[in-house]
Amino acid sequence: MNIILGEYINRDSVLHHLDPRTKLIGSFSLILSFLFTNNLSIYLIYSVLALILIFLSKIPLTAFLKSLKYLSYILIFSSFFHIFSKQEGELLFKVWSYSVYDSGLFSAIKMMGRIILLLIFSSLLTLTTKPLDIALALETLL
Repeated sequence: MNIILGEYINRDSVLHHLDPRTKLIGSFSLILSFLFTNNLSIYLIYSVLALILIFLSKIPLTAFLKSLKYLSYILIFSSFFHIFSKQEGELLFKVWSYSVYDSGLFSAIKMMGRIILLLIFSSLLTLTTKPLDIALALETLL
């Protein structure tokens, strides 16, 4: 498995030059804020923000997509679980004896968005900050 979380890539970018404490606090704030969101339009805003930060980091988008490839099995399995386990709201369609409701579909999309954004924001922190700098930032903040 080749997930890039924890690997530092040296680039000359705006994010690489930020103070590690700022990146740490910013990453945790972003992650906490989208974990408590239930609105899909807000997830879209966070996704646009993630794309802007990826662009500013000068790290290729393909590096992030490779990480998501390995999580795809978990995302697919979890999505099916959410879609078929929630039996509330409006019935969208029926596949054999399984019913798909709008609340299950919304729950699956929300869960996938959370996992993908969590991976992207945490990867942005580790890809743009040396591990020693993260440790020193944690020590300073604590």
